[in-house]
Amino acid sequence: MTQLYSLSLSGNQFTGLIPSSVANLTQLSQLNLGNNLLSGPIPPGISKLTQLNFLSLQNNKLTGPIPDFFSSFTYLRALRLSHNKFSGKIPNSIASLAPKLAYLELGHNALTGTIPSFLGMFKALDTLDLSWNNFTQTVPKSFGNLTKIFNLDLSHNSLVDPLPVMNVTGIESLDLSYNKFNLKQIPNWVTSSPIIYSLKLAKCGIKMNLNDWKPKETYFYDYIDLSYNEISGSPVWLLNKTDYLVGFWASANKLRFDLGSLKIAGTLRNLEMSRNLVYGMVPKSVSGLTSLNLSYNHLCGQLPPTKFPAGAFVGNDCLCGSPLPPCKVKGK
Repeated sequence: MTQLYSLSLSGNQFTGLIPSSVANLTQLSQLNLGNNLLSGPIPPGISKLTQLNFLSLQNNKLTGPIPDFFSSFTYLRALRLSHNKFSGKIPNSIASLAPKLAYLELGHNALTGTIPSFLGMFKALDTLDLSWNNFTQTVPKSFGNLTKIFNLDLSHNSLVDPLPVMNVTGIESLDLSYNKFNLKQIPNWVTSSPIIYSLKLAKCGIKMNLNDWKPKETYFYDYIDLSYNEISGSPVWLLNKTDYLVGFWASANKLRFDLGSLKIAGTLRNLEMSRNLVYGMVPKSVSGLTSLNLSYNHLCGQLPPTKFPAGAFVGNDCLCGSPLPPCKVKGK
């Protein structure tokens, strides 16, 4: 089938190696072998598929280094290799994809070394996922050139300060969590973004008062994760202003507010506020949530009926009622 234009075998349970005969499909524009159980290395013959604009091998068990054969891929717009077991460094030939590549997804592998500065040349880049690898040192200053990037995930690496200023017109999704950053503040280029759906800055060394944060837009937020920082103040103004919020995670901070003042309604499904300074009573509205953790705060009073285990409420000052021990009856 040497004239085949598109081949997708995604979402099956194919095992074994990618056959070397795929190199004969030289007219392929799209090759999708993702979401299978394929193993072994990427066959070198794939370098002959110079017409590709879409290559996805994600969600397999592929191993070895990412081949250094991308110089001939003039048309490639999407390279998806995430959720495999690739090791080694990002190959230099990926730099040749800069003019057209819009999606570069290398997350959830075992890649090492530094993030190459040539990624700052990718002016068409929409999505960059380097999460869950072993990248070290700083994020290149050249990332300030990624003016069109909307989705950036650098989480779960060992990256250090300083984080470059990103000259983005708007960031839709940002995850810098679980590195070795000490950002102190939520970056100004995030605060000024006119549209943002997901902001994840867990364990980023943020030490600000949340009452002082004035984002340009709160309406569009779907997910906010500020866990494991030293953030003080109250999130009530933010959560009560955000119409589409699905999840808010802020465990292990210094947030202090009355939980009863929080509007828990609409789209909110996940609320994690453990190990803060939250006080007041637990409102009945938490029963509509999918996940909840209010442990180790200063909450008091009888719990409303919920489906959540005792672990969601332990370590508070005087909460009582199922699933915790029953409340004491006055006079007894």
